[in-house]
Amino acid sequence: MKQFDHLSIFVSMIIALGVRHLILSVVNMINLRGKIRIYYPTMVWMIFLLLLQLQIWWVFYYRHDNSDWSYFAFLLYLYIPITVSMLSHLLLPEVKAETDLEAIYYRNRKWFFGLLGSVAFISLLEDFIYTTV
Repeated sequence: MKQFDHLSIFVSMIIALGVRHLILSVVNMINLRGKIRIYYPTMVWMIFLLLLQLQIWWVFYYRHDNSDWSYFAFLLYLYIPITVSMLSHLLLPEVKAETDLEAIYYRNRKWFFGLLGSVAFISLLEDFIYTTV
């Protein structure tokens, strides 16, 4: 097993947990329709986060030719899927009856957008390090 194969398993598990949370949240919203307050910006962000997690997984595949991963480089890359998975949970904590998605959105928006901005920054930093080293 190559180093990339070993590392990709861990990244894939983190992304799978984030995607799983989004999918189960949608299923819960369908099951609880009429009992929860839908907020459409939350729905747009859900789609964005799903596509972002798929993009992260897709981009990681293109790192398969990198044979000398350092611990720091892997931690830097790992920050991205972990944080995006956290964003899924900030956007949609456990969806139950009487859930108000608008209230959750506004309560968590500073953390959500702060972490989203940090993902963009770390992504650029990680890409810069990857391409220059």
